[in-house]
Amino acid sequence: MNKEIEKIIVEYVAAYPKIKGTQTTWKTPIIGIARADHSKFDQLKSSVQETHLTPKELLSSGESVIAFFLPFQEEIALSNKDGLRPSRAWAVAYIETNTLIGELSQHLIAYLKGRGYEGETVSATHNFDEATLMSDWSHRHVAEITGIGKFGLNNMLITDSGCAGRVGSVVTSMCLESTAVDDRPTCLYHMNGTCGLCVDRCPQSAFEGGFNRFKCYELLLDNDAYYDDLGLVDVCGKCCVALPCTFGNPCKNK
Repeated sequence: MNKEIEKIIVEYVAAYPKIKGTQTTWKTPIIGIARADHSKFDQLKSSVQETHLTPKELLSSGESVIAFFLPFQEEIALSNKDGLRPSRAWAVAYIETNTLIGELSQHLIAYLKGRGYEGETVSATHNFDEATLMSDWSHRHVAEITGIGKFGLNNMLITDSGCAGRVGSVVTSMCLESTAVDDRPTCLYHMNGTCGLCVDRCPQSAFEGGFNRFKCYELLLDNDAYYDDLGLVDVCGKCCVALPCTFGNPCKNK
């Protein structure tokens, strides 16, 4: 059944640009699956925030969590390399990928329901408490538990296809086989203290002394105002482009 779930996600993403006429295109998704009762989901209440949901709190019948990483094509990430503002292509990719994640998740839930199973998800973005800037369902943290990747110094999930992309997840009552999890770091800084280029690339110096999400968000809102013709686009992405981890896992063969 895992192969069928993977096929649905991969084919949907591949067909999406032509069907929807998006400017953005994506590489092949990376998919991870974990048991809904995995002990690490409970730990998110302390590592993320106390109100973070477990899969069974999101869906009481939940048995499995399906997560997917949608990597941007290289030209999108390369377009965001220079300047202090995000490139227009990066800003558009942010909006179009959020829409894709929502529609893909609903497509997957509809498939599951057609097989007699339940499914539930949470919006890909803007699902956080504005006072704390923390979410009750972090797709990135959930995806890490499924084995898709590990967090880097830039607070992004670094996968075998890098960190330039976005993450979604669905909880389902269908029992699926968990994917393998590699606990080795995917960030050079976390592996041996080298690199750290993402810190220098931040236009807001939001990584000095640890990640300051409020300084980061201040810049995101400024960028949203700059691209006011696009809709809600509180985005930057400078900390995940022009890096060894942008398009792959730099630790994989170390």
